[in-house]
Amino acid sequence: MRLATRGPFDLEATVRVLQRRPSNRVDAWAGGCYRRVLETSRGLVLAEVTDLGEIDRPDLRCVLRGAVFEMSGIEGGDLPDDGFRIIRGGGVPALDVIGYNRRVDWTELVDRLQRVLDENVSPVVR
Repeated sequence: MRLATRGPFDLEATVRVLQRRPSNRVDAWAGGCYRRVLETSRGLVLAEVTDLGEIDRPDLRCVLRGAVFEMSGIEGGDLPDDGFRIIRGGGVPALDVIGYNRRVDWTELVDRLQRVLDENVSPVVR
């Protein structure tokens, strides 16, 4: 689906503002694509938004996906043990988020992420 937007518009700058809102449970910016989980009456849905245009002539596209999400990780994030990097950490120490199941039920994924945040779970160091 196409989203009508007038220029000038910068998708990445808009995403950075949205990510700071505490009400956003899960959202990510990677590879020029903004992904966000939306709560609907039928359950959670993934919205993926990309801009195929330019700042002065934006061409926003949105894809909605059902309750099962197929993850591929970030570009260059495939690991030798069949894992994949979901988030590349920065700073010191740089902590990455690694996934091993490529097909994930959104409800379960969001619940697990929320549990990690709520319980302040310690990272696994390898």
